[in-house]
Amino acid sequence: MNLFKFYRYKNRAVIPSMVLTEAGLIVEGNPVEVLEIDHPELPQILREALCASPGKEEPSAENDEGPKSVVLEALQLKKWRDFEQEALLYTVHRTDKTVELHVTGRGNDGFWKRDDTKKTTLDTTCWPETVAQALAKLMVDNKPVADKPVRLLGGPAAAPLALPPPKPNE
Repeated sequence: MNLFKFYRYKNRAVIPSMVLTEAGLIVEGNPVEVLEIDHPELPQILREALCASPGKEEPSAENDEGPKSVVLEALQLKKWRDFEQEALLYTVHRTDKTVELHVTGRGNDGFWKRDDTKKTTLDTTCWPETVAQALAKLMVDNKPVADKPVRLLGGPAAAPLALPPPKPNE
């Protein structure tokens, strides 16, 4: 397999299995491993995920709610938007000569984008041990953008001016 996706959500690593659909696409599937980002076995678990062959997608019962996300279900979240606010995506792309690690997440402008300053390129001879170590380091070192407090232009509204008491009629 040549493409893998992993996530960091808050202080947890999210490692979905990759599965093959009937249409021949590789997508995220169950089981999904969720562990603390500082778990001592994170590199080993990532290595196992990188070496795993994609399983077959299990048919799911169609319903009116639309497609499900195994990542959201594993984290017990209802909306992808809630996940994106505090998550990073780590993509591992393996070619014949190199392995590229990409980090994608919410930028300061609030939109998701790939951060090419954090791109790591390794030789395929490093597969999978060094790749797993480098990926674990990226996941630990790169935290999702935290929400910034909203600052109003000009600061908070000033207190109303105290007016002098009315003068008695003369």
